[in-house]
Amino acid sequence: MKFKDVASQRTRLGTKWDYALTPTTTAWLGAAWEHEYDGKANASIYGYKLDAPKLKGDTALLELGLTLTPAEKGWSLDVGVQGYTGKREGVTGNVKARYRF
Repeated sequence: MKFKDVASQRTRLGTKWDYALTPTTTAWLGAAWEHEYDGKANASIYGYKLDAPKLKGDTALLELGLTLTPAEKGWSLDVGVQGYTGKREGVTGNVKARYRF
């Protein structure tokens, strides 16, 4: 199977709130709406072109997580989860360590 190009045109509108739980821990919550105008992926198998899936439609997104900032300056750790429903559906998670200097 060969994957060729993937084309996507979309808009996202959302907001994110932060709330300091302690001096070193911040909780965050985000919500967004996303509209896919025209998304498709092209693929072939043994030279035969497959029908391109289309992703046109709306998706709602919700995310929440924590940012931990230890006493050492510059370091932080983000832990979060995102959920999608609508045209795209699923759950993802992330962990990110960051150092700013």
